[in-house]
Amino acid sequence: MNTTSNSLDITKWNTNKVLIIDESNEEDDQADAIAKATYLIPLIESWLDLARNQTTYDNVDVIARTRRKSGEPGLSVNAAALIKKVLQEIGPMPSPSQPTLFAVWGAALINPLPALGVSTEIRGAVLEAPGAERKLSVLERGLIKSINNLDGTRPLNM
Repeated sequence: MNTTSNSLDITKWNTNKVLIIDESNEEDDQADAIAKATYLIPLIESWLDLARNQTTYDNVDVIARTRRKSGEPGLSVNAAALIKKVLQEIGPMPSPSQPTLFAVWGAALINPLPALGVSTEIRGAVLEAPGAERKLSVLERGLIKSINNLDGTRPLNM
């Protein structure tokens, strides 16, 4: 019996595309979500500045799974190169006028693959949250926690 012909190779990534649908039909809800997404842009920019700056990781209070050795400064990866690669893969920041897509993009940014390990995992929570505003709220909490980690004010509990 040949079982390999009907089984999937679990070592390969799936390259399926996902269609993001904004489920809000209410104009007020959409306007609130657009405003919230617009509000998050400076947080994303702050996160990017901290995450790609290699000197961020000289602070031993910053939690990063890619450390050379726990409790010591420095990373085993080039943070700027990793963030650049992630941005190439996920594409440019979506417009706040597409708040659900914006939230999913933001989650992919702060939880990249391969992991930098500077943010709590929010991708699943963003996908499961009902409505654009809730998705954006999950992203906002993730961004704030990660920024607080990256600037050394409050390391992550991982």
